[in-house]
Amino acid sequence: MPARSFLTWIFFFLAGVTLQPLGAQRPGSGGSGSFPGGGQGGFPGSGRGGSAPGGGNQREIELDTFPIAFHLPNARKSVIPFRDTGLGNDFHQHDPARRERFDYFHLGYPGSAAYPLYFEPLRRKGFDLGIHAFDLYLLRADQIPIYQLERAFTQATFYQTGEQNDGYFGIQFSRNFSKGLNLSLNYRRINQLGPSTHFSSQKGKVSSLGLSFWWQPPGGRYTGYLLLASNEGDHKENGGITRLPDPGADFFSLSLAEVRTKTGTAAYHFQDIGLRQFFTLLPRKPAKQPGSLGAPEEDPSKTSPGNRGNENPASSPDKTSLPGVQDSQGSPSPFETKTNAIPIGTPGNNRGSPGTSSIAIQPPPNAFLQAVHRLGWRDQGYLYFDNQLTPASSEGLYRAFLTDSRGMRHQIRVQTLENYLGLHTAAGKGWRLELDAGLGQYLHFLRGEPLDSQVHNLALEGVVSMKKGDRLTLLGEASLQLLGNRGDYQVSGQLALSLGKGARLGLSALHQRAATDLMQQRFFVSQRLLWDNAFAKTTTTRLSGTMEMLPWQSSLGADITLLTNPVYFDTEGKPMVFTGSVPLLQAWLKQQIRRGIFNWEGQIALQITSNPEVIPLPLGWTRQTLSLDTRLFKVLETRLGLELRYFTPFRALYYFPLTAQFQRTESSPYAPYPLLDAFGSFKVTKFRIFLKWEDALAPLLPTRYAQVHSYFFPNGGLRLGFRWRFFQ
Repeated sequence: MPARSFLTWIFFFLAGVTLQPLGAQRPGSGGSGSFPGGGQGGFPGSGRGGSAPGGGNQREIELDTFPIAFHLPNARKSVIPFRDTGLGNDFHQHDPARRERFDYFHLGYPGSAAYPLYFEPLRRKGFDLGIHAFDLYLLRADQIPIYQLERAFTQATFYQTGEQNDGYFGIQFSRNFSKGLNLSLNYRRINQLGPSTHFSSQKGKVSSLGLSFWWQPPGGRYTGYLLLASNEGDHKENGGITRLPDPGADFFSLSLAEVRTKTGTAAYHFQDIGLRQFFTLLPRKPAKQPGSLGAPEEDPSKTSPGNRGNENPASSPDKTSLPGVQDSQGSPSPFETKTNAIPIGTPGNNRGSPGTSSIAIQPPPNAFLQAVHRLGWRDQGYLYFDNQLTPASSEGLYRAFLTDSRGMRHQIRVQTLENYLGLHTAAGKGWRLELDAGLGQYLHFLRGEPLDSQVHNLALEGVVSMKKGDRLTLLGEASLQLLGNRGDYQVSGQLALSLGKGARLGLSALHQRAATDLMQQRFFVSQRLLWDNAFAKTTTTRLSGTMEMLPWQSSLGADITLLTNPVYFDTEGKPMVFTGSVPLLQAWLKQQIRRGIFNWEGQIALQITSNPEVIPLPLGWTRQTLSLDTRLFKVLETRLGLELRYFTPFRALYYFPLTAQFQRTESSPYAPYPLLDAFGSFKVTKFRIFLKWEDALAPLLPTRYAQVHSYFFPNGGLRLGFRWRFFQ
């Protein structure tokens, strides 16, 4: 990093610290400033400073409280406290691949194609395009957080990850307007464009914008959401590295690496527009609202181990329903419960000053009947082209896909019109029973080169929930395809049980039968057909269990998966079906131990499969964090630590940019070295900053780190970032 950029960062850090009101520097303060504080002079303290000796009033100190919560449009009853306020492990992670429950493997730089190292089957409901290499970065309409607040707020994030052209910028904004209207904005952008920090022809930029309007007019019978999500990505693809530059040469540069192509370009987009409407039919007179949910009080005893009140579930919510399963449609269940969710009807703590407005979810009566309507338009596509073929790219990259000597081109686009109408009802007090059932229509318009076609999905969908207070919850969900993809179905269930004394048990099951996706069925290159398959449907069965023990700050889980007729991409990059069943056993453990100012957080995962040729996975993976958590100068919250990641050798997958798929390789198993990072995070009231030295072992080792075959990580080094929250 240039010295000028480093000095600029130090300037912003010092400015952020000095601009904050420092409680411990109040003249005449008699507080001790103990951590975490709770009185005068404490941090965050009581909220009002003492008087100066001369009688002049000091500036009022604003508490580091965040009276805000959020929910998701399709899970309105699960109100989640916004906890992105501390120095947890997520804060100093500039790479989205490291913010998930388990890491993702990618091509060596943030924003590149990625897949989860911990196997998770996709939940399929009808037609699927089949491109999921960029799902990690997508923001879908139903994933836009809807904030419940008393004052408008803005939170800005900026990370610099190499040189000046490499970084991450994000902003979150939300404000209430009159007559029950709330506006929320969520924007993030990843730039990886630095010529000196990437290998030859390896660059990328990814951006996501989420915009929501939440309208709940007086009367309480109607609630509506207008949602807009837009995602775009542009990448320079080199097809992998065939020869690394010589570190002992007189002149060394990452651009000297030999790659398979220097002219490959890829672009994808995903736009999602949705309207969600809920209208109470019975009773006609809504229940009286018990209070604002804008400032929920979180029980510290219910904080998940390792969270430490610092992670932000708005960016990656930890779903407790069906653990280990992701939804290819990105639509959570209406009854989906979230970690630390606050049940609807729980009175909040109205800390807003007089005259502030707060929008809260209208709690339904004990028995009610609602009409539910969803209307959506989704536009997604992928484009890859290479118009300057060379012998290296023709023979070393495209091979059997070379249909035209003038260049390579593949483009696919799918536009989907969604219309769902259903009923939502509930009854009971001791045992609470809720039911949601309806009919969904999905028209998919396929725009390809050279053929256009249509797929019409008609699905029966239903969700049922039974709940006994806060102790026991039973959930069930089912869907059945009637027209296109006829015969596809999905059935799932979940049990959540509180065992008392901070112990929680979760069980879930999934069984689905789904046709192959479009990329596995049909593929064109330069308007020439390469394959047209009619594979048998794939059946997935998964059983999962989790146990959380809060007093010991530990959690563990296990998953058993059985895949029948799974489809994979072979060493030539073409889809193949394995006729038979492939079992998979997975287990994980997470533990945190605190001793004074020392904190250790460890996580380990194990995976065993009967056929690693079909599902190549590392046998083991671990993430270990050792930190010193303290306070400097009584006001500067500080966290200094080391973080280590390691996965066992396995036959790593290769990413083929033409198909946007991860495929098998015949190379020897990768023997990765431990990835070690050193970090320091600091916080003063609402301003946080971190400094991080990434891949600290790289200068001491003769090899380079890699997670995907032929795609090596560029240089490690210093990473910087800050996050600042503002109220209005």
